[in-house]
Amino acid sequence: MKITRQNILHLAAVTLALFLLPSCTVKAATAPDLQPLQAQTLSTGKPAGYTSSVYLGNYFLAAGTAGRLDQIDQNGKSKTLPLPTQASLLDIHSQNGLTLICGEKGTLLYSRDLKTFQQANIDESGTIFQVTEFNGRYYAAAEKGRLWISQDGQNWQSKTLETDNDIIAIASNSYGLMAITGKTDLFTSADGENWKAINFNEAYNGYYDRRSFTGLSSLGDSLFIYGQMEDNPGEPFIMFTDAADVWFFKALTSVNGEEFSEQLPLEMRAVGLLGDQLLIVCDRGRLLTITECTVCHQMSEADGSEWNSIAMGDSQVLLVGKNFEFKILDENSVRQFSIGSEQALNDYENGAVLVDVRSAEERAEGYIPGSLHIPVAEISQKLPSLVPDKSQEIIFYCAAGVRAQTALEEALSMGYETVYNLGGIKDWNYDIVSGSPAA
Repeated sequence: MKITRQNILHLAAVTLALFLLPSCTVKAATAPDLQPLQAQTLSTGKPAGYTSSVYLGNYFLAAGTAGRLDQIDQNGKSKTLPLPTQASLLDIHSQNGLTLICGEKGTLLYSRDLKTFQQANIDESGTIFQVTEFNGRYYAAAEKGRLWISQDGQNWQSKTLETDNDIIAIASNSYGLMAITGKTDLFTSADGENWKAINFNEAYNGYYDRRSFTGLSSLGDSLFIYGQMEDNPGEPFIMFTDAADVWFFKALTSVNGEEFSEQLPLEMRAVGLLGDQLLIVCDRGRLLTITECTVCHQMSEADGSEWNSIAMGDSQVLLVGKNFEFKILDENSVRQFSIGSEQALNDYENGAVLVDVRSAEERAEGYIPGSLHIPVAEISQKLPSLVPDKSQEIIFYCAAGVRAQTALEEALSMGYETVYNLGGIKDWNYDIVSGSPAA
């Protein structure tokens, strides 16, 4: 169930699976108010608070309005770092020992030690929305089609793309670069020099409903664009590609057993990659966990918060947002561990391991063909020898799902990375066989 090029080519559309966020928050806090909140708003009208975050190995950085940059450790303690600006910040990019922070009023800061930040040499007075790196060079997206390029992060030269619209986001993967505008101008480049331009709405007129773009993220080796439908601004979409030659859409159909329309309006604000799953920050504190399963759709309850960004690292998830509030969660509290019968069969046929954790007597009454048999009490003893690869996808089942969940949690504690709970054998919609073969 990993998001790979093979899976993308295998699936023409993937249905969203949304996970009900349990009440197991690890830490929650408001960063010290070291700067006044009054009048700290973005040009977009969004209120004061964090706008962007990143994980840097053993702590997080969170940037926001009024030149605020905070370092947040994994225990939830924060401190504000000095910056030479009071401009609102929009994005942080840190790679290869260089940290770049961009924002309004031509702000583009760089640092190689995370102690001293300096304003880059860039002839820009407008907003710089996002920064990325590709093949050893840095690219910054700005207003009215302006793209800024640098070899060292300090000195920047401009290039104008074929649009008068603001370039609101830019990202890269191993295939090249992509940049977008809110009005669906889409630019791609394989070398950073030569750019192809289309308008998505115009190019696919008659094939796809019209939409507006609000964000672009590089996750794994896929590029994800999200936004709102033009005819219904409260209805979100998310689509992805690897090389921008074929697009695939995550199909929003139902949630919590109801029509997805019952949850609208919904605004997607940030997208992160959680192992083989997507985690999407939405308005009103809602969080979506997305897998390839077509029957596991759930959504977290709105908690009243206004999160704007997400960062992940070392089994933790940081949410940051309005009023400089942040929350740190254990990643297992937001992962989706349920899997439907259809998806389980598909995964099994593509290499996943099915494990029956019932007793020998129960298994003799019928079992899923091809499944291993490891009674739940023997998981810690037998699983390492039968499934030595900790990255191997494992799908547990039992009679009703309770023991399968126990086995799943034990496997997680042992370091297995991709585990799912099918539930009970009654949830398997395909053939079962009788007998009691050896594991």
